[in-house]
Amino acid sequence: MAAIAGGLLGFAILVFGRVLVSIDASVARIAAGTEDWAELVLLAMEAAPFEEVIFRLVGLSVIAWVVGRMGRYQDNAFPIALVVSSLLFGLAHLPSVSLAGLGLVLDNTGGGSVVGWLFWRWGLPYAIICHFTAGLVVQGLGPSVLS
Repeated sequence: MAAIAGGLLGFAILVFGRVLVSIDASVARIAAGTEDWAELVLLAMEAAPFEEVIFRLVGLSVIAWVVGRMGRYQDNAFPIALVVSSLLFGLAHLPSVSLAGLGLVLDNTGGGSVVGWLFWRWGLPYAIICHFTAGLVVQGLGPSVLS
């Protein structure tokens, strides 16, 4: 389930990336992946668990806990934490301050929202699997789709 969601998420990110390339061609250079499959798998195996622990397990959980302690926002703790942690995830992927960079932040913020929801609904392993699969799709097909 999480692997399928990650594959679909990866393709959605590539479609959005293709739209960004039509607006600003520098996105193709910024978002280029790798064609070396061993490097691709190693990068995905490194990034997925690390980023999910930082942005979901720690970030989303701490933000939800803090917001949950604020009296009038208790009922909205998860949506607020999801949006804030996803935005932080997107900003962490800011390659440059430009139109292309803003587009990639939005792209990663959307992806982070999907993975964040999976984390909240089913747990960290599902978020890692989804992130890993999306990373394989985006980095593996990115060079050919975005060029």
